[in-house]
Amino acid sequence: MKTIQKGIDLAKPGDTVFLKVNPEPYSEPGINFKKGGAPGAPIVLDGQGATLSGLVQYGIEEWKPLEGASGVYGTRYDFPLRFKQVSATKDYEKSAFSIVFFDGKPGSCAQSLEALEPGQYFLSLETADSGGTLYLKLPEGKTLSNTQILMPRRAHTALHVGKCYVTIKNLTSAWASQDSFSTTKSHDLVFENVRGCYNMDQGMSHHGSQVVTRNSIFDHNGATGVRDVYDDCDSTYEDCVFFENLVAGVDAMGRSHRFVRCLFLDNFGSGLSVSKQVAAEVEDCAFKGAPDRAGVRGWRCVFSVKNSSLEKLKTGISIAESKAVITGNVFRHCEVNEDWYFPEGWAANLAEGRLRSGENLFVGGVFKLSNKEPVVLWEAFAARTGQDAASRYIGTVSSSMELASGRIESEGRTFGSAIPATLPEKYQKLSSPDPRVPEPPKPR
Repeated sequence: MKTIQKGIDLAKPGDTVFLKVNPEPYSEPGINFKKGGAPGAPIVLDGQGATLSGLVQYGIEEWKPLEGASGVYGTRYDFPLRFKQVSATKDYEKSAFSIVFFDGKPGSCAQSLEALEPGQYFLSLETADSGGTLYLKLPEGKTLSNTQILMPRRAHTALHVGKCYVTIKNLTSAWASQDSFSTTKSHDLVFENVRGCYNMDQGMSHHGSQVVTRNSIFDHNGATGVRDVYDDCDSTYEDCVFFENLVAGVDAMGRSHRFVRCLFLDNFGSGLSVSKQVAAEVEDCAFKGAPDRAGVRGWRCVFSVKNSSLEKLKTGISIAESKAVITGNVFRHCEVNEDWYFPEGWAANLAEGRLRSGENLFVGGVFKLSNKEPVVLWEAFAARTGQDAASRYIGTVSSSMELASGRIESEGRTFGSAIPATLPEKYQKLSSPDPRVPEPPKPR
C-alpha cells in the first residue's frame, strides 16, 4: 500500500495492518479509522516500531517579513491555547521541547516578540481561542532560501479512532500541533506499546471512549500526557509512564479511570488531575517530581490511592470536595499540609465519612495544619488528619527497610509501590529533542 490510510480503509475485522519500519518517520497527515472491527476480531494497526511525525518543511512562500525587524518572519499558525500559555512560563524554558527546527537543530522560545534572538521563535496569540502568528528569527548568516525550517503541520492530530474494536500497537507519534492519538465515542479500543510525545496538545486524548492502554509512554507534551473527557469516557492504564509533560501527566475528566503500576515522573504540573464527578482508582503507582508539584489532585470526585509511592512533592495528594480512600502509601519527603489536602478541612470530611486515610507511612517531609501556621509535629498532624494507628512517621529509610519489590517495610507492615520512581532503562534517552525521535518502541 502506498499509504497507511489506504491499508486501514481496506482492512476487515480480524485483519492486521503492518507498517514497514523506515529509516525516517512517516509524515502522512491525519490518519483516521473510518470503520472498526468486531467482537473478538479487532482491526489492528501494528507499527512494528515505526514513527509518525507531524513535522513538515515550511518554505519561503509561508513566511512574511516583519516590518522593521531584520531577519524576523511570521506565518499564520493556529495552536492550542494552553500551549501558548505554557510557552510563556519558566517550565517551558526548562523543558527539552521545541516546535521549530532550523536545519535540524531545535530553536528556543522567546518570551516576547521584542526579545527574539537568532534561532528563536515566538507565539503571538491574536484571538480568544487558538488563532495567532508564529514568528521566528533566523540563525546568524541564514536566509529563508538556505535554511530548512521544520514545524508541526497545522491543525493536525496524527491518528484518530472513531470506530469500535480497534487496536493500535508498537507505534510512536510525535510533533502534532494537536494530539498524537485521539478517539471519539468508541469502545473496545486498545493501545499497547505506543508513545505520544512532543505534541503541542496531548500525547493521547479520549472523548467519550472506552479504552485500555498498556505498556506505553506519554512524554514532553505541551499540555498533558493524556486527557480523558466526556461523561461516558472510561479508561484503564496499566504499566504506563507519564514523563515531563508541561501541564499534567494525566487530566482525567471522564466517567471512570483506573491506573495500575504506572509511573508519573517530573510532570511540570500535577502527576494526575481528577475532577468533575469522576471515579478514579490508583493502585501500585509511583509519583515523583519537583518540590513545588503535586502527585495527585482530586476535585469534586470519588477516588482512591492505594499502595503507591509519592516522593519529593510539594503536595503528595491534594483533595477538595471529594470522597477519597488513601491507604498503604508512602509519602517520602513531601510537604504535607492540611489546607493542601482539604481546603474545607479534614475534620468535616472525616466526620462525614468522605475520607478514609490510614496505614500510610510518612518519611521526612514537613507537616502543617494550614498555610498560615508553622510546622507541627507528626502527632498533631496525625490526630488532626485522622491517620489510624497503623500509620507512622520515620525520619529516614534504612537499607534494611527497602524491599526487593521496591516497597518499604516498617514494623512488620509494607507500604508503597513496587514501581521504582525512576525512568525505565528503555526510556533513558527520551530527553533528546531530535526531530526524528530516535528511540521508537520496540515491538512486543
